[in-house]
Amino acid sequence: MDEAYDSNNSLYERIKFLAIHSSNLDEFFRVKIRKLLTKNSKKNTELLNKILAEVNLQQNRFGAIWKKSILPELAANNIVYYENQELLEEHLEEIEYYFKSIILSYIQVIYISINQPKTYFLNNRSLYFLVKLKDTSGNFNYAYLNIPSDKLDRFKQLQSQEIRIILFRLIL
Repeated sequence: MDEAYDSNNSLYERIKFLAIHSSNLDEFFRVKIRKLLTKNSKKNTELLNKILAEVNLQQNRFGAIWKKSILPELAANNIVYYENQELLEEHLEEIEYYFKSIILSYIQVIYISINQPKTYFLNNRSLYFLVKLKDTSGNFNYAYLNIPSDKLDRFKQLQSQEIRIILFRLIL
């Protein structure tokens, strides 16, 4: 993460360093934390709490680098990264078309029901997106969507005078 913070590195390299950090953290949880959780003891619980506290600090630093350094530099290079801002009207049709013509064919919706308990199997090394649904009577239900990261890019560049990039999960 230090390399991502270092403004002497190119913007592209700094973004790659953040991606590497995320990937390494994911693998750490998949391998090391899984092993730690299989051995249930007071010592392991204490160690897990220390690890989670450190990970939380790192994630806060990651967010600060992204928001205070990377995003402003993207903007300075006329790259708009949609994150928390309102989508422009001119992009809504393009996003809807992309969703319906490309993404929808890969998405599998798995509804979670309290009334019909099932064992939900999530594949290892796969990404999922949890969705909160509200029905016409105001009740909430949940579903999860597989994110076909092996078939679709995580980002979509939108047609525009400046470069506009939208995150895959925002299209969903």
